[in-house]
Amino acid sequence: MARTLRSFYDHLQVLTVTINNIGNVPLTAMVTGSAGISVSERLGLQHIQEVIACSKAIEEFLPVTDVAIELGGEDAKITYFTGGVDRRMNGICAGGTGAFIDQNQRTSMKESDITRQKPSGRRTWDI
Repeated sequence: MARTLRSFYDHLQVLTVTINNIGNVPLTAMVTGSAGISVSERLGLQHIQEVIACSKAIEEFLPVTDVAIELGGEDAKITYFTGGVDRRMNGICAGGTGAFIDQNQRTSMKESDITRQKPSGRRTWDI
């Protein structure tokens, strides 16, 4: 419990400093995350699903973004922005994060490239 309170006060301090730095401007605060529903209710704030929050922030502040990938501790999410927004999420476990990278690595390589790869393993593949 003490650790949770410490984390809360650390975040509150960061928020306070940020607000002091930006001055008196309109601000909207929302809560994300799986535990965020009960937290948002207790604080009287709106809860927003984290992938939606991330997508909205990217569309607002980085509108030239084509793809956003979030690798979390429990899952991995990918959002495609080009040609309309398409959101995908892998299974809910930390091991899924590695599987996400592995799956995307395989799909970026052509079969002919794989068969020509030298056994030394010295070729780098972009993922």
